[in-house]
Parts: sequence; C-alpha cells; structure tokens
Amino acid sequence: MKLAFLVLPLALLAVACSDEDMEKWKEMNKDRVESTPNEEPNLPEAKGDVEAVKKGVKEFGDRASKAADVMMGNDDKK
Repeated sequence: MKLAFLVLPLALLAVACSDEDMEKWKEMNKDRVESTPNEEPNLPEAKGDVEAVKKGVKEFGDRASKAADVMMGNDDKK
C-alpha cells in the first residue's frame, strides 16, 4: 500500500508531462540564468540561555493548559 503512494504520484507526473510539454518547458527556460542565493553564508550564531527559554515555554504551556481546563469546566478544584 505504501508503495502505491510513492508510485502513483510519479506515474501521474510522467503522464502529465508529454514530450510536447517538455519541449515547451525547455523553450520557456532556455534563457534562464542560474545564480547563487542572496543569503549571507557567514551569519553569526544567536547566543542565549536555552534552559531559560525551555522553562518559559513550559510555564506558558502549563498556564495555557490550565486556562483551557478552566474554560472547559475541567478544573481540578475539589
């Protein structure tokens, strides 16, 4: 079954691209110029306190979960 998910898209692509379509594609792209990306390859790395960020995200998640429980009426008040 998994193989069908791989083969089917490839077969559809092969059928959709006829020789005529491929010739049109080549004609459209004949003057295309490949260039390097405009990204700076030597960007500095960000430095920070990863553990503090993890703690803040966990605290936010806990507060959001608690707020959702209260809104849904599932608060743990007994």
